[in-house]
Amino acid sequence: MSHPELPGNLGRSAMKAQIGPTPRFPHHLDLQPVHPTADARPKRLGGCLFGGKSSGQALVTGAGLVPVPIPSPVLPAGLVSLFGGDSYAFSLASSPVRKLLLSASYAKALSNTSSQTITPANTLQVIASSNTNSQFSSLVQYQYRKLYFTSGYARLEQGFSITGSKPEIISSYYMGLSRWFNFF
Repeated sequence: MSHPELPGNLGRSAMKAQIGPTPRFPHHLDLQPVHPTADARPKRLGGCLFGGKSSGQALVTGAGLVPVPIPSPVLPAGLVSLFGGDSYAFSLASSPVRKLLLSASYAKALSNTSSQTITPANTLQVIASSNTNSQFSSLVQYQYRKLYFTSGYARLEQGFSITGSKPEIISSYYMGLSRWFNFF
């Protein structure tokens, strides 16, 4: 049996030692912080605002609505649906004191659809629906050592005009207490 060996002396250091004084820091790069006592945390109040608008025409398929080019090609009137909608949302969050978080958000969406169908009596019937959706949620969270106290409120209002009933409103309150552990 043969024992392979690498040729040459491999027992030396991979780096060469560099001896000498360290270079001095250039005086024009010796910058001091402008406000060294400034708070490093983010601002205590933050907010967001969103909005959107959509409209067009689409072909109703088993997989949902598929956009069609405007002007629409020659298609039967009952296959093309018109749609439109507006939405907006905003949220606020604050940390007025250390370890306390307050947040709230609101979103609203209004949409409508309409399409034409031919009834068995060969008359043209327009089916239209106006839909509304609004949501509100809030959260309060406070940390005391390893304990988290959490509470909140959520409200959902949703309605469809084609059903002929008033919009449904669902509200929920919640409170909780949790503790974290460091196992590792």
